[in-house]
Amino acid sequence: MSAFTAALKPHPYNNSLLNDFLYTDGTLRDVYVDKTTLEDWNNFLAATKASSYTLTYFDGDKEVDLPEQAAAIFSDKPDLKLLTIGTGKFIFNCHFFVSTQIEFDLNPVDFVASKDNKVIYDFMQFVALATKKTVRLTPEGMGQITLLAVYPNDKRIHLKTLSSLNN
Repeated sequence: MSAFTAALKPHPYNNSLLNDFLYTDGTLRDVYVDKTTLEDWNNFLAATKASSYTLTYFDGDKEVDLPEQAAAIFSDKPDLKLLTIGTGKFIFNCHFFVSTQIEFDLNPVDFVASKDNKVIYDFMQFVALATKKTVRLTPEGMGQITLLAVYPNDKRIHLKTLSSLNN
């Protein structure tokens, strides 16, 4: 368990668990997979392509085919590339800032109804299984504060209560 996730408590998933973290204050939430390799990225890309998610990949402002290998994405201006991953009305934006971390952002406004937030949990579980790594939800731009985490092969959600974030 990393320093990012050491103080989290496991809970069986239920629809109300994510509500505290999906308040709408105008900011996004980030989802991270840390300490990734190109192999982790390739596993994620392959699983995503084989999934029922709707994928749209952009190189700059042009929609193009998603490369088979992550090395092709990171070989030239990866920060200008974006993969949108959709399920129904929900979108997760995957950024290619660095090869050592997979990063997504999501807009809490899209997930305001508690029945909708299971989409986040399911997506985080999907990514954890694809990469075999911990997946963390954080406030936007605050990767050092883990609100909740999902581990591969663990159906529970590991979370920190908002009141304990200052501890």
